[in-house]
Amino acid sequence: QYNISFLELFNKNLEYYNKLVIKINSAIENKKNIFLFGCHTNTQFLIYFNLNIKNIKCILDNDNSKHNKYFYGSSLLCKAPKIIENIEKPIVICYIGIYSDEVKSQLKDINNDVIFI
Repeated sequence: QYNISFLELFNKNLEYYNKLVIKINSAIENKKNIFLFGCHTNTQFLIYFNLNIKNIKCILDNDNSKHNKYFYGSSLLCKAPKIIENIEKPIVICYIGIYSDEVKSQLKDINNDVIFI
């Protein structure tokens, strides 16, 4: 019984990520200037669940030690968020849990025209 509840939670999370990636892929189809925030496990989940990374320019992250390095298992480089400063209406995929609102505010300070998915 105890393990059954974890299995149900696990299955709900699988369903969540499947639906989320379908939603994101639909929103970024035929778009330009797309970025993904967070060089972290959440990004691994999105990529694993078939996030279309073809048009994503790079991953943004605040950790300087990750900058100019490839995200594990992908062709995406990690860059500082400041690179969106002069980009017209950059689109940022931002699903990083409890830090999402804080990061969105930070990115709005860098470029007020940023669009979040």
